[in-house]
Amino acid sequence: MSEQNISPMESQVKELCQKRQYAQALALTNEWYISAVKEFGEEHLEVATALNYIAVLHQTLGKHLEAEPFFKKYLDLRIKLLGEKDPGVIVGLDNFALYYQTIGKFKEAEALRKKAISLHKSDGEETLELSKHLNNLASLYNQLGKHKDAIKLMKQALAIDTKILGDKHANIAIGLNNIASLYISIKDYKTAEEYCKKALDKALDVFGDEHPNLAISLNTLGILYRNIGRFQDAEPLYKRALEINTKLLGSEHPNVVTTLNNLATLYGNMKKYDQAITIMKKVLELDLKQYGKKHPNTKLSVTGMIELYNAMGKPDEAQKVLQQFKQL
Repeated sequence: MSEQNISPMESQVKELCQKRQYAQALALTNEWYISAVKEFGEEHLEVATALNYIAVLHQTLGKHLEAEPFFKKYLDLRIKLLGEKDPGVIVGLDNFALYYQTIGKFKEAEALRKKAISLHKSDGEETLELSKHLNNLASLYNQLGKHKDAIKLMKQALAIDTKILGDKHANIAIGLNNIASLYISIKDYKTAEEYCKKALDKALDVFGDEHPNLAISLNTLGILYRNIGRFQDAEPLYKRALEINTKLLGSEHPNVVTTLNNLATLYGNMKKYDQAITIMKKVLELDLKQYGKKHPNTKLSVTGMIELYNAMGKPDEAQKVLQQFKQL
């Protein structure tokens, strides 16, 4: 549905979503759906559009079990009205796949990701949309630990992006870095280093010497060097990434916290425990502030602190951290 054909109710729903008033948006969307059915009948594009909003808003609000039938009804109706190759159908496949991925129904998510790819490939054209769907499936495979399958897909996507966008584009730098990370995951460190260096060079070329995406590439190369024991080479990379992220994103941004955590882990590997503890305390403080004590990131930070104190031969301090965390 084009912008000029958006109904007044859809405009109101969009406005509420922009304000993050999702519960109000869902209530209004339910009214919109009922009125659309009354006016147009069950099989109409307006009804399909409302169904899609209902599905996505249920998911946004964490009402996962309630979301699923609406995703399915939207897709079935859209296909019936406009055919499988309609762009809205492929968007629906994307949303439904992400829903399944979120709730851990990975086989269902994989089937929908593959369906989206096959619909794009059926035209015989290599497009940026096809590249996006290849990367989406790669992301799923990465989550499932199928790193080699993910690498294959990411390389296909990178080739398409390079062909369409040229060599000097953000997608190329990001794609190279993502592939490098996957090679680190499968411990193919020689190939990982090749891609890390390509990604870093490309990031400098595309983004310049101060950009969050450059910091990501610095972090990735730092992780590689830490993993293979080249601690002295990793340290300046982490420090530079930290400097960039702090300057551009602020001292409490999640990217800053990630880099601080990487640096603390590195100092632990280097047996620079006092420096590691100081940084890990900051990480824990920021995690508690941003996520609260029940979040996995916070629990990992507590575990990191405890491991550092145990490595220092200070089990009493480790126990103290655990007790303090329990009392929060």
